[in-house]
Amino acid sequence: MSKLFIDIETRSPKPLPKVGVWAYAEQAIITLCAYAWDGEPVKLWDRTKQSAIPSDLLQYLRDETVMCVAHNSLFERILFKKTLGIDIPSKRWICTSVLARTNGLPSSLKNACLALRFPEHLTKKEEGKALIARFCKGSIDSPPYDCTRANHVQAWALFREYCKRDVEATRELFKSLTPLNPEERTLWLLDQEINDRGYRIDLDLV
Repeated sequence: MSKLFIDIETRSPKPLPKVGVWAYAEQAIITLCAYAWDGEPVKLWDRTKQSAIPSDLLQYLRDETVMCVAHNSLFERILFKKTLGIDIPSKRWICTSVLARTNGLPSSLKNACLALRFPEHLTKKEEGKALIARFCKGSIDSPPYDCTRANHVQAWALFREYCKRDVEATRELFKSLTPLNPEERTLWLLDQEINDRGYRIDLDLV
């Protein structure tokens, strides 16, 4: 099956590590989306310049024959669903973070790429943390950067490249890893289902 490699950057007033992806997505917006079809060059959707989702990206996301590949794919899946109304079932996702762990590698994109000694341009730069802190926190009603200030524009240009580079790294990581076997894949899909719906609690017993 054809693959769509994806990375998104988002903005929300809620702290993701504290509230989790579902609560985070309730007040979030996708600001950047880098994507690549199989081995083709990486494209970028910058919502500060184009509000509507690109037609080719929308077609890929809706095509049931396309597998979507992302690092920590739960985040992309939930953000697409909650912010854009695009519900892509778990069975169409491949998570390279999960693949990295099952292949005995660190779970983070940066450390997995470093462990495999990828070229420097494919490893996440330290500047990424500062860019995320700068552009990903705050009200979704305000733009992520001030286009009238040169230093903001320059930093945003770096952030755009950072997002695109993550797709390149994710693609190379995917190509280097052994996929989940059928049993592991089934368990991962079950884990996604449990995360989506939660689990029942006997309130009387509690």
